[in-house]
Amino acid sequence: MEYNKYYTSLTNYFGENDPGKLFEDKLLPLLRSLGIKKEKDIKNIFDIVKEIAEESYSNGSDQRVIIY
Repeated sequence: MEYNKYYTSLTNYFGENDPGKLFEDKLLPLLRSLGIKKEKDIKNIFDIVKEIAEESYSNGSDQRVIIY
């Protein structure tokens, strides 16, 4: 597993596809291009994105149980 600075621990069963990688690859460059460069600000945004991802992960799990 590749360890990233922004790790959410919301991987698949095999430890792959962590949303933190998308944050680093896609959103972080956009934030920096918009002038958001302070680590404190980036961490606050990451925490919000992580919370959204956790809710989605939880909701998907809940729906899986209901459907099957």
